[in-house]
Amino acid sequence: MKLLLLATVAICALLVGGCALGTPATTVLATTSTTSAPTTTTAIPTTTTSTTEGPESVFRAELTGAEVVPPVDTTATGTAVFVIDADGKRAYFKLTVKDIADVIASRVHEGKSGSSGKGLLILYPGPTLTGPFTGVLAQGYFDASVLIGELTGETLADFAAMLQSGRAYVNVGTAQNPAGEIRGQIYWDRGDSEPGAGPY
Repeated sequence: MKLLLLATVAICALLVGGCALGTPATTVLATTSTTSAPTTTTAIPTTTTSTTEGPESVFRAELTGAEVVPPVDTTATGTAVFVIDADGKRAYFKLTVKDIADVIASRVHEGKSGSSGKGLLILYPGPTLTGPFTGVLAQGYFDASVLIGELTGETLADFAAMLQSGRAYVNVGTAQNPAGEIRGQIYWDRGDSEPGAGPY
């Protein structure tokens, strides 16, 4: 009887351990709305280990309608946080929005404040979130393989350099304002990472 019990426990441990090894590091989206957002497609499994090369780079954006080109009259707002590992092999992002409706997509775009540019990274590819939404729109890990536009084939170090230079912004489009209802220029945050922004 004891042998049967031990064998059952061993099999369960192997099954649980095997499932855990194949689980992506994407965090399931939490929302404070009755509408739930699907997970992002830019997430990748965790395969890298942390290093002691130095602190990660943290970038932020505060999104409003006033930052859109041309400006949009809206009460919607948002925040975005990007954390790039010190070894430059992996990054994490979290995009949170408030009081927005019918979101269709979100991207990081190339462009200085007051100008528009092409996409560099897809944060939320859709589908359309019908109705009002407040909460985490998308979050997850990514590597250089998902960069698009000018950064296709480039590294996360190149992505970080563009963010540091102030030449990139986050844009969230809606059914009413597909070119962008809220937008925020990405800036380098040289302080500590936001509590709860990621596993850092």
